[in-house]
Amino acid sequence: MTDHHNYYAFRARYFPSFLGSMFLATFSIATATVQATQAWFREVDGIALYQVLAIVGAAMVLAFGGLMITRGRTWGLWVVFAMMVMNFTVVLFTFPSQAGGALLFIYALGLLFPLLCLLLLNSRRHREMRAGFAALRAEREESSHEASRQAALEEHRESLRKKKPRRQ
Repeated sequence: MTDHHNYYAFRARYFPSFLGSMFLATFSIATATVQATQAWFREVDGIALYQVLAIVGAAMVLAFGGLMITRGRTWGLWVVFAMMVMNFTVVLFTFPSQAGGALLFIYALGLLFPLLCLLLLNSRRHREMRAGFAALRAEREESSHEASRQAALEEHRESLRKKKPRRQ
């Protein structure tokens, strides 16, 4: 990380990129869910409940991927990436047969949101942010290892003090 322990500078530099990718992913999930349910499951009774459940489930997976990115786990990016590719593919196969203006607009947005999210995930700033989070994670693990080593050393010293005969 360039600003080693300056949390506010790190957040000011990288938060818009992270938040933008998460918002685009959320919009992508919503449009893909609506497109898929309207194209393939239009006749199902109570489809709104299923739409909400699908969006909430996908949002939980997206939140998990975002959390893993912020915790320095590089594989969290692949969770978000897989969701965007899946959303793009789902929307791609739901081309509206009755080409109305609103349906084509939603279709275009459904294709645009995952592509923009993938573009933002591949941006230089987002890559720098992930590298910074990975460095911070390595630093946390190192300090945790050092703290456990110091605790074990102190415990050993205490046991030696207890075993030492007292002079009187």
